[in-house]
Amino acid sequence: MWIAYSENLLDWTDHKRLFAPIENSWQDFKVGAGAPPILTDQGWLEFYHGVDKDLNYSLGVMLLDLKDPSVIISRIEDPILRPEEEYEKVGDVPNVCFTCGVVEKENKFLVYYGAADKCIGVATIDKSKILQIL
Repeated sequence: MWIAYSENLLDWTDHKRLFAPIENSWQDFKVGAGAPPILTDQGWLEFYHGVDKDLNYSLGVMLLDLKDPSVIISRIEDPILRPEEEYEKVGDVPNVCFTCGVVEKENKFLVYYGAADKCIGVATIDKSKILQIL
């Protein structure tokens, strides 16, 4: 997963690897960004996806430094969402939970995610809870 910077959203500079897959984990095959980072008092909250060697896509979350988002402050060790339900396990691409959008509403995060590349789901988590465990 990489980070880059832009003043105009057309020209990007200072490309830097943020982090790589972690061996023997739920994210040991590949990792990638999910929803755009969310600004919090503690830092930039980034929901991302990780893929294991069996090609199961799960969601993770990390906190990036406010002033230098190329610095990971903390990351939850286990995924916050993994394919468990039938609609997440069976579809065009099986075993997928993949987010591209998160909305903050009434002290909760609504995490919209693709499930098995066939349907869309939404999961919720309390803002204070996720920031507390990070």
